[in-house]
Amino acid sequence: MQSVGDPITKATVEFYDFLLGHEVVRDLAAWNLRPSPKSIVAHETFEAFCGYKVEVYPPDRKDESSLTYGGPPYRLSQARLKQNQKECSQLRAELLKPLKERGISVTDFVSKT
Repeated sequence: MQSVGDPITKATVEFYDFLLGHEVVRDLAAWNLRPSPKSIVAHETFEAFCGYKVEVYPPDRKDESSLTYGGPPYRLSQARLKQNQKECSQLRAELLKPLKERGISVTDFVSKT
């Protein structure tokens, strides 16, 4: 049986399944920022995704992992910020790999999804 759909649509469906297992995606959703394959690929950093409105709170607790709902500003602990920065970067890299393999540019993916 042959699958139907263009390469960008197929990639988008696969990417949604992949995104659901990541804590950074749940954190962004808790702030109503609507993480999607398109938005993850379009923003190069966690801070860019958040519109550069991230605030470390509470500032005196370096090892605590916490997040405050609502925003902006989007408040989270230093430990959670570092975790989300790393995971967002890794997640974006993982989404970019199959796009490159399929010959889909970031511009095409972002504009057509």
